[in-house]
Amino acid sequence: MRALSGEELEQAKALAAKDPRGWQDKIESNVVEPLPGRPYAEKDAEEFLFISVKPGLYVLGGVAVTGRASNSPGIVIASLCMGTVKFDAKPGVVTDLGAILVAPDDQPTAIPELSKVVSGKDMGYGLGNQVAIRPATPAMDTPDTLRALPFVPADYQALGALPNYLGAHISRVAPIPGVFDYDADGQVIDLRSASGTSP
Repeated sequence: MRALSGEELEQAKALAAKDPRGWQDKIESNVVEPLPGRPYAEKDAEEFLFISVKPGLYVLGGVAVTGRASNSPGIVIASLCMGTVKFDAKPGVVTDLGAILVAPDDQPTAIPELSKVVSGKDMGYGLGNQVAIRPATPAMDTPDTLRALPFVPADYQALGALPNYLGAHISRVAPIPGVFDYDADGQVIDLRSASGTSP
């Protein structure tokens, strides 16, 4: 989700005041969804999603799935409202988010970033999903058709709890070493902040 500027927020408020029922159809959406059903490239069971976005500050708000042949918006399976990351998308470069990893919460996983996060058992309240980010590194694979483009790894910053705007199953991003962690109460600890406080 792209963070709205003050001007965009004021425009949205003015439209909402004039047209409470239809104002959302008159503004540009700030939700961006790379569709997993239409990957840019595939290699070794990995899908590479590639989209053009408006420059700005973005929040990884959730994870969605969709059918392989679907052009429709995905179904959000995890709202990352209990702890996530933000990053800048700058003009003229490809902001590489690295790998977004998802595992069902009710069974063990071989994904290292999630192996200690999933409960591994049915919690009795429906299927949940755990999400992790493996930040981009030069060692990560890049499709040949994209190698000549100017790539920069996303400069992830911790972000604490948000409203569940997506209205999906509540989840959070697993801790990222050197970026953020959680305290015993589940509050985000910003590891990049000098004070180590929650953002």
